[in-house]
Amino acid sequence: ISGPQALNDVVVLMYDALSANQIQSYMRAVDRFVPTPYYRTINNTVETGANLLDKAMVTALRGIIGNIDAKAAEGRDAIVPVLAYVESGDGFYRDGSFVQHTQVAYTGGYGLSLVSRMADLLYMLQGSPWQVTDPRLNRAFDWVSDSFEPVIYKGAMMDMVRGREISRSAAEDHVVGRSAILSVLRMAEGAPPETALRIKRMAKEWIGSDTTYREYTEGLSLYDIRLVKALMADSSIVPRGELVKNQVFAGMDRIVHLRPGFGVGIGMFSDRISAFEYGNGENAKGWYTGIGAVTLYTNDLTQYGGGYWPTVDSFRLPGTTTDGSRGALKDWQFYRNPRSWVGGSSLNGTNGAAGMDFSLAETTGSSLQGKKSWFLFDDEIVALGAGITG
Repeated sequence: ISGPQALNDVVVLMYDALSANQIQSYMRAVDRFVPTPYYRTINNTVETGANLLDKAMVTALRGIIGNIDAKAAEGRDAIVPVLAYVESGDGFYRDGSFVQHTQVAYTGGYGLSLVSRMADLLYMLQGSPWQVTDPRLNRAFDWVSDSFEPVIYKGAMMDMVRGREISRSAAEDHVVGRSAILSVLRMAEGAPPETALRIKRMAKEWIGSDTTYREYTEGLSLYDIRLVKALMADSSIVPRGELVKNQVFAGMDRIVHLRPGFGVGIGMFSDRISAFEYGNGENAKGWYTGIGAVTLYTNDLTQYGGGYWPTVDSFRLPGTTTDGSRGALKDWQFYRNPRSWVGGSSLNGTNGAAGMDFSLAETTGSSLQGKKSWFLFDDEIVALGAGITG
């Protein structure tokens, strides 16, 4: 994916300086690695989610560069599958969940990549013969409120929805949060007026409350600098204010509870969702990050930055019931809970309860098992454990 993306970009930038034969030659290389957005050339894997949209961008731009209508249209049409809600596996769920790699909570990873690429495609195709007209396109704007807004706290993307990416030193929570905010701001550029205002109000709240940056626009592209500065200078756009919400992301076994002054995330696992993801040598210490781990967000915005994940005791994470066991690491293996009773419910979207029947038998091979519950109220959270044996 990455090679053809870079080659397309270079050809666009140098287009006027290249001969027709050069352009044709470079496009043959793109066609060799991305002949279609729908399948992977190496093993015919069906592409989904963020990978599909990355390849849709490659295909659409390749069609525009080569003036091939069918190619540009193929790239545009590859957007359509990701607009469908799913009930299992990869994609967006009606409850706001986003899953990639079949069993991993990934709103702040692949979900962010998908939305970022969607924003790029909509911007590129706007007003062209290949403009996206599918009536389900409004769902992409719904994702901002349903999937992203609850998991961004004062500009930080909650780590419990970032899969193995929490182990990347250059991608800590506020860095990834800023990327998400810029992506939804770009989305707002092509949104209906009411939707655009709603998105800009939440973005202004996040940017204004994120004190981890000396200068928020430092290192950004000129386009993004313009978006941010125009937003912050527009007195007609009032920041949203703190979000007060309780949301159950049943499709990815995650709970969010937001109140004035604090936010809480609970990461769980089940026979549907893996405890963590390990692959490409990344996230080797993630065993307990999805086994009841509780992250508390306050005005201390740096607590999960500054090398938190490589230095915290990964086998005694807050909220977990642990015996310190670990299993054998294997690329892309699922580390499931054999129990299915995992989830929760919200009352009027403000208070809620969550529960998890768990066993580590298929994760670390340990005999540890039990039941955990959380009751989430206005200014307190009650955590209970029962039947814990090992």
